[in-house]
Amino acid sequence: MADTDPQGAYALLYDAARKGLAAVLQAQGLRATAKGGHLILQDAMVVQFDPPLGHLFRPFNRMRQRRNQSEYASTDNPQVTSDEVRSDLQRARSLIEDFCVKAITLVS
Repeated sequence: MADTDPQGAYALLYDAARKGLAAVLQAQGLRATAKGGHLILQDAMVVQFDPPLGHLFRPFNRMRQRRNQSEYASTDNPQVTSDEVRSDLQRARSLIEDFCVKAITLVS
């Protein structure tokens, strides 16, 4: 999918990372609302986990910004490439497998 629909693939990998962060909130009986959008997930993780786990979720904000550029395209924003998808897929996996698992363990 990275080669045939990089924008769609990027949206999917970003959604996986976002849902991982939402699961951290859910483990605490919390949820993000529409008012804060996806940025509130980033802010909640910073307040709660930076330190000690901040380095593990830092790529999320850049992925969030890149996904926004992709979804709300303009002539100033280049198209998502298959190389970006492959690179950030690894970051999304790490965010879920490393950060989310550890954070949920801490709050449970």
